[in-house]
Amino acid sequence: MEARLLPITSFGVPQDDPPQARLTLDSVIAANLHNVSFQISSGEILGIAGVDGNGQQELAEVVVGLRFPSRGRVFWGGLDISAMSLEDRLGFGFGHIPNDRKREALVLTMSVTQNVMLKEYRCYPASRRGVISWPKAAACAKYAADQFDVRAQSLDVPVGTLSGGNQQKVVLARELGPEPLFIIAMNPVRGLDVAATNFVYEQLLARRAAGAAILLISSELDELLALCDRIGVLYAGRLTMTNFPATGREAIGRLMAGIDLPAEPR
Repeated sequence: MEARLLPITSFGVPQDDPPQARLTLDSVIAANLHNVSFQISSGEILGIAGVDGNGQQELAEVVVGLRFPSRGRVFWGGLDISAMSLEDRLGFGFGHIPNDRKREALVLTMSVTQNVMLKEYRCYPASRRGVISWPKAAACAKYAADQFDVRAQSLDVPVGTLSGGNQQKVVLARELGPEPLFIIAMNPVRGLDVAATNFVYEQLLARRAAGAAILLISSELDELLALCDRIGVLYAGRLTMTNFPATGREAIGRLMAGIDLPAEPR
């Protein structure tokens, strides 16, 4: 009998009228971010280019709910979620592929099953009335691992013993398996070989085709040019939207280097 986790639907969020898959940042100010504004809707990939250290990590944290803006607002559909926690945003169908899978996405000493279940340990059928059924959790984790081709001797082994590519597949199984409405991915193929890289790209494109809105933050311009529908450049905490694809590689590269930036408003 197949045990498949139902997609996360709510932590107290009404689902008869779910928010539209549209994320909006309106003049957000936070540590290393200055009046960042953009909107991303269902079925598109918005890329954020930039050299590491220009506010990308802070932007990801503001979007996912690990950091709150000091000014400005974050909207999901028409709902202001600026003060909502990470847990609340997961309830709206957020998926998060962090920058560093070993430090931010996985608990290396825990098993593959436990890492897959970190996000959905309270969801049926793995959990009922707050009590986890580990046989059912293991079956759910196996289903997710099979869907994302996680290769491990056993799902009971520590996830830290897997290759980098398989560790990232565990992250994908947990974050993309529930078919999220919104995905934020930061440098999702860093340190991966060609085969694992292509697998990650295929999964992101499949989620876009299924209607997810995807924010892809990457220091690799080639990656963004290949995957994204629109591209903005983050430099010194300020976001400049380009006219990509009309704006080409050289012009985007110059913006990443801090050249040809528009004048700051007074």
